[in-house]
Amino acid sequence: MGRKNLAETRINEILDAFEDCIIKNGFDYCSLEKIAIHANMKRSIIRHYIGNKDELLKAMVKRFINNYQQEIKLGISLLKKEKLITELLKDIFKTGSSTNDEIIIAALWAKQEHNGDIKKLLQKFYSDLEYVFADTLKHSFPKASKTKIDNTAYILLCLMDSHSSMLALNLKTAKTNTLYNLATKLVADLNND
Repeated sequence: MGRKNLAETRINEILDAFEDCIIKNGFDYCSLEKIAIHANMKRSIIRHYIGNKDELLKAMVKRFINNYQQEIKLGISLLKKEKLITELLKDIFKTGSSTNDEIIIAALWAKQEHNGDIKKLLQKFYSDLEYVFADTLKHSFPKASKTKIDNTAYILLCLMDSHSSMLALNLKTAKTNTLYNLATKLVADLNND
């Protein structure tokens, strides 16, 4: 029993160090040696618990996606139904600089072109996120057609991703209110079905 706990602890320490390394220095800088330094352990421990850098990347993506999905589901479950969409849109189109999550997503986007496993995980992640958006909209706008709900969910997903990219580049964060207002009008249009 204690061994499994040690393994979970070590894996989380390694993944935390990997994410920290990406956030501070970018993915290409993060060799196993540099990650080991960030984690305060020998490189052989990383290989023992996770494997090579590709396996490390895949483990980090799985953990990141799982954590992100849990945060979204928890956030949605805590919001009151009448304020759910408003609060969801405020969270999606927040102002300020990019968060660590957005930095990690940007790094993953760059790697998915050359890594089929990462691409599949990101496809599933975005598909699941689109489903959560659609399901939330469906409960808030029960009279809207499925097609309109699905299209709105996809547009919100695309707007969210584009917005995150702009935040990462520190571009036009003053335009966030315009984007939020556009998304609000798009969602309000679901009442016109």
